[in-house]
Amino acid sequence: MGWFGSVSAILNYLRVVNADRDEEGNFLIAGENISTGFGGQDAVVSEKTVYFVDGQEKNLAHGLNGMSQGLAAKVF
Repeated sequence: MGWFGSVSAILNYLRVVNADRDEEGNFLIAGENISTGFGGQDAVVSEKTVYFVDGQEKNLAHGLNGMSQGLAAKVF
């Protein structure tokens, strides 16, 4: 199951879980890209999108679906 919600909710989640960052401070994301639209404020996360904590791969949509923000969504 994917996820739909705000870009700010994604960034907040990644900060809270202390997701890994590159040398420039950007969060390390792999798998399918996060799709943004609607003025860059909303995003769709595929079930194939991952982030990393201490080098370990984690499913981003799964983590976001556990939050009170956004919606679980079937992403095609």
